[in-house]
Amino acid sequence: MSFSPLTPRNHRKGVAKTPAGKRQPHRPPQHLRLWEAIRLTRDELSQWRQQAEQVDSLFRLHILPRETRFTGVYSALSNRLMDHYEQARLSGAQQALLALWITDNLRALSAHPFLAPEQREALVQRWQHVQVEESSRTGADLQSKSSRTSGSSYTEYDEDDELDDDDVVFDFGWHKTAPARDDQDRDDSLGNAKTDHHTDKAPSGDQPPLSDEDLSGNDGQADNDALDVDAKVSELEQRLSIDRLFRQLARVLHPDLEQDDTLKAEKHELMSQCLQARQNKDINTLLTLYCEHIGDLPDDLSPSDHDDLIKALQQQLRQLQNELRQERFADPLRVQIIERYSDGDETQILQRIMRHAESLDAETELLNTQLSELDSDGSLEQALEVRREIELDRMVINQMTGYTR
Repeated sequence: MSFSPLTPRNHRKGVAKTPAGKRQPHRPPQHLRLWEAIRLTRDELSQWRQQAEQVDSLFRLHILPRETRFTGVYSALSNRLMDHYEQARLSGAQQALLALWITDNLRALSAHPFLAPEQREALVQRWQHVQVEESSRTGADLQSKSSRTSGSSYTEYDEDDELDDDDVVFDFGWHKTAPARDDQDRDDSLGNAKTDHHTDKAPSGDQPPLSDEDLSGNDGQADNDALDVDAKVSELEQRLSIDRLFRQLARVLHPDLEQDDTLKAEKHELMSQCLQARQNKDINTLLTLYCEHIGDLPDDLSPSDHDDLIKALQQQLRQLQNELRQERFADPLRVQIIERYSDGDETQILQRIMRHAESLDAETELLNTQLSELDSDGSLEQALEVRREIELDRMVINQMTGYTR
């Protein structure tokens, strides 16, 4: 069998050869890969905290007070509907529609994250009390009465009922009438939330690929020995001497050694990093610069010191990654708020916040109008006619989709 001339092979073993002129790219030493991953993780953690602080401050200033006001009006509307229900001056079908309206409101409020727990509990307890009083007054089961008079399958409100999409109208504060953000923006932010940090490796996609050896080669031993990262770095710092590392770097990186203005500017930036690292006693930065511009690790480090340094860097990276995951995913509501607004610069964040604020103001005003009109003659009956249309539409949709509530 002849081999294709397009595939260079060893005719004796049939194994493809690597062309002589092409070599595998040089892979940085393990400690440099770990230091780079640590640096990028720190940067990502810092950026997330800065972004979160910015969104938090704007949200608390513009949105949270409006959400509180909105839920207050919504609760007042629910209480007013219960007042009308207790008066029992409506027909049986209208009473059933009113019960469905109240139940829907309570389901929605139970899913709202900014409603005070005591306010939610008071509404639930009052509705349960109203239902008991209604049952005692009529001597009939409320569910049977509702089914017989309105043809609807009304079920008694239970605080532990499972919520579905029809019940939850708040979606953690962004209401249906709020201006929707661009679909692409929303998909991008949700995609980033799902794909970033889903493994124990370096969270950022810009970080260099780390092997299993980089991250977990000594996990068991490191855990058993309870390695103290700060103590180990401090010990290495004392043995290596930050001042000595700085002097060696200064001999190579001093900008006065260069005649070219471009190289002099680069050296000036590097020396600024060295000075800052020396001031902060940041041995990681000094050693990284040493390895990049002078050579491998200094001769002061023995092989065992090198192993200890690798262990310390591995544990430091894991700690930073755990801290980042804690910041990103510990509080789902906070994460959703931040990702809802944080795409773009400060101006875009503020614009999204203010659009949401305007929609909340409009909804609150609409509820206030509805609340003030409930006591006028015939307004409740008109509102119930609207509710009847809503329930009929819901029944048709449920029949078409086969959904049972």
